[in-house]
Amino acid sequence: MTCPCGIDATYSECCEPFIRREKQPSTAEQCMRSRYAAYALGQVDYLVYSHAPETRSPNLRNAIREWARKADFRSLQVLNTKAGGLSDDHGVVHFEAQYVEDGIEKTLAERSTFVRHEGRWVYQKGAAPRAETVTRQTQKIGRNDPCPCGSGKKYKKCCINRLS
Repeated sequence: MTCPCGIDATYSECCEPFIRREKQPSTAEQCMRSRYAAYALGQVDYLVYSHAPETRSPNLRNAIREWARKADFRSLQVLNTKAGGLSDDHGVVHFEAQYVEDGIEKTLAERSTFVRHEGRWVYQKGAAPRAETVTRQTQKIGRNDPCPCGSGKKYKKCCINRLS
């Protein structure tokens, strides 16, 4: 079986040792990928285990179980990582997960924060990525400015409908 996390490896070579707790993820990205595989396979115990203890809510186990049961996870794409390496204690993984819930295709886009807890990587929190600010590269033409076509007329009386 190919690993659900998207790495070109078998599940037994990739995420299964983490989910069975035979090994610990070495990086924040490995932890995130193993958590995705655990969601895809309904491995609730690992998801709770790999969640930072200080951020576990009383209903965490039930919430995870319910979402993992309702969602059919299709694919994972890691967009980038910041820190989270072998010598780090903190890391952020930006990813998109495709899944189907109630017959509707959905995308979860998140920047997940991971920290080391007692020497192992755990999920601390997630946030939706911020939209990039778009900056206009050209000056805005006002309705009462001269038309850029050079006619001598105001923009609103000339090319406003052709250029916008």
